Amino acid sequence: MILLSSDYDNTLNTFKLDLKINIYYLKKFIKEGNIFLLNTGRPYKSIKREIREYNIPYNYLSCNDGNILFNNSDSILYASNISDYIYKDLKQLEDKFKMKIEQIKFLDNVLEFELIISSLNDIFLVELEKIMIKYDLCAKFFKAFGEYHIYVYQNRINKSTPIEYLKAKYKIASDNIYTVGDHINDFEMIRDYNGYAMKWAKSEIKEVASNSCFMVASLIKKIGKRR
Repeated sequence: MILLSSDYDNTLNTFKLDLKINIYYLKKFIKEGNIFLLNTGRPYKSIKREIREYNIPYNYLSCNDGNILFNNSDSILYASNISDYIYKDLKQLEDKFKMKIEQIKFLDNVLEFELIISSLNDIFLVELEKIMIKYDLCAKFFKAFGEYHIYVYQNRINKSTPIEYLKAKYKIASDNIYTVGDHINDFEMIRDYNGYAMKWAKSEIKEVASNSCFMVASLIKKIGKRR
């Protein structure tokens, strides 16, 4: 049994024709008794729209960078939940630095916070770091449309987390686990297992990957030849 974990945007879905080819090979991969984990940073509703539109097959679905895991019947297998106390502390930063806070939730579970701020300064970063240390949190920073987006979530949760869950559930050897992605949020799963970087992946991803590929379909074919 092989476990394949793939990122979605710019990995499984690059161009529409490539996506169709990837889906064709994924169906064969799953039919042969293997496990496919669709492992995305997108929230549940966003990725489910894509799944329905393109009829994407999967055994398991992980959303919000490993913070929640579903089976293919949409049952939750695990979900992180950030304490309300963290929100209260972050609200103090919101008022002080004119920052916007969004809670990224699924049902009653707060999976992570998104902080949106126009500029960063040392005082803000020091105050944020205090909260991170106090509650053992992690943060990822992105800049888009002239604003900084900071995703705050529980430490030790990343895209490797659902892989570890499935590895234990099915007793899969690490040598039989393959991962593929392109962006910094794929770093841990690319580093921890047989990681493949997309040809256009970030340099940080290429540095820890064992190999590279143009399409998920080509990786599936390569896995098939090694079995």
